[in-house]
Amino acid sequence: MENNNLEFLGFGTSLNVALEAKVSEPQEFFKIGVSADFIARQKDGILEKDKFNYELNFLRSLKPYNYFLASGKVTHNDQIFNTFPFPYGKGNDVTSKEAYILLR
Repeated sequence: MENNNLEFLGFGTSLNVALEAKVSEPQEFFKIGVSADFIARQKDGILEKDKFNYELNFLRSLKPYNYFLASGKVTHNDQIFNTFPFPYGKGNDVTSKEAYILLR
């Protein structure tokens, strides 16, 4: 998984160090957690921050040290909202913000 793929999916570059550390360890799968804040208008019209948490699940491919982003679990206020596949490059990518919009 290239670092710029995570950036394209809306997770920025803050995960690069964690991703590189996990990839350097030979394991079948690993998870990386990240949070994102979005400004949302509530029913009463007040703007508030919505904090969403993403658990990104990576699987190892057949080649050692090659991993791909398999899915992501999205939570809000400790409630599981949904799990999205992240088949990057398959034409139906779901970005972090699109997952937020779909679930909001």
